[in-house]
Amino acid sequence: MIEMIDTLKKIFLFAKLPDMQLEILQSFCSTKELSKGEILFSEGQEATEFYYVIAGTMKLFKLSNDGNEVILHFQKENELIAEAIIFDFDTYPAFCQAIEDSSVLQIRKRDFLNFLAGSQTVMFEVMKAYSLRLRQLLAIIEELSLHSIKMRLANYLLNNMSVVDGNLMCYLNISKKDLSSRLGTIPETLSRTLKFLKQEGIITEDSDTIIIHDKKRLENLLN
Repeated sequence: MIEMIDTLKKIFLFAKLPDMQLEILQSFCSTKELSKGEILFSEGQEATEFYYVIAGTMKLFKLSNDGNEVILHFQKENELIAEAIIFDFDTYPAFCQAIEDSSVLQIRKRDFLNFLAGSQTVMFEVMKAYSLRLRQLLAIIEELSLHSIKMRLANYLLNNMSVVDGNLMCYLNISKKDLSSRLGTIPETLSRTLKFLKQEGIITEDSDTIIIHDKKRLENLLN
């Protein structure tokens, strides 16, 4: 019980709600464990729940007419998934798949709508969430439309790097195919761009880890 309420408090929709409301909210929530590659929901499936990522990474995607994946977003720990179905959709508009072992919190749509109808405070928090998601989507559109693949890749590496034993590392927890889709390009173009950065001495690759040797030059690609 306490663990569920603590999890709900981490969701920015509910962070300011009093414990009494959180206790009501947790009564129609449950957790779900997913293995790598497992589908959480499919496009066209009846939308009965929305989700919060407790741990792991989820991939939202659609299928093109020729059966290829078109990646829309990666949802990581502490992010909501499919909250748009609260008001806008009766079915899920895309697929959602775990790209690593993951854990999610499930919140039942019908019960949440009933809860929402009696709480002006929660209504305002939901409005804030939609505003945040809109800004995120606008940022992605700007990145894809205005930046070259070199700039997009440099931005991705800089935003996802960490210091390990004094070295700047970017661990790729997604495949090169998924990364190329995320960057709005194709795997061949991504490979050529990585090759360019390696030839310039800016990065090296070690399995699924990219080691950044020249952060300054990587930052210069953004200008």
